[in-house]
Amino acid sequence: MTHAVPDDLLARARFEADPLADRTIADILGPWAPPQAGVSIAEAGARYADHWQRIGWVNAVIAGWQDNASLDQEELPGVPEPITKALRDYAAAARALPDWAEPELIARAEEIFFDQGVLSCTLLFCASLPECYVLPDLAEVLHTTGQLEQRTDWRIRSTAAMIFPVMMRGGLTTPAGGGVAQVLKVRLIHAMVRNLVLRGSPQEF
Repeated sequence: MTHAVPDDLLARARFEADPLADRTIADILGPWAPPQAGVSIAEAGARYADHWQRIGWVNAVIAGWQDNASLDQEELPGVPEPITKALRDYAAAARALPDWAEPELIARAEEIFFDQGVLSCTLLFCASLPECYVLPDLAEVLHTTGQLEQRTDWRIRSTAAMIFPVMMRGGLTTPAGGGVAQVLKVRLIHAMVRNLVLRGSPQEF
């Protein structure tokens, strides 16, 4: 039996961000000191040096998430154990597929993508993503991060870097696949951007 995702669930999800990923990043980064007027960029950078260091550690850990099996990696040399543990706990909580996911339908989707992948990606890159990028709120975030004007091609390719591991055979269902690992990385990256923009988790506002 096929279980459709309820429309009201999708509607609510538009306003809920990602509590698990947001909480993980907030716990790792900690509170931000209030900005001060008249402070130079260099002084502000030094003031938040600990945050930049922690962001670097997060990036170092998730860079090693190349396949689903790598989510079980041990501590990374040079990364504090509390940060490694926070990311390991996040991966353990987030890696399971939802109850409504059906392996047979996932396998069917993989077959369709194998046959129609080029067309799918053409539609994504030339229509779906550009249409999303003209939404004011989304465009503002991409502008703030420098991804819209300065690195547009990279931004589109990075989407492909998630789509392909998810849609390849076994991407979501086998240890050798990379779909789950890529999705968890993207969730953390988005949570990181939200934290940098808001100086905290969306749930706090």
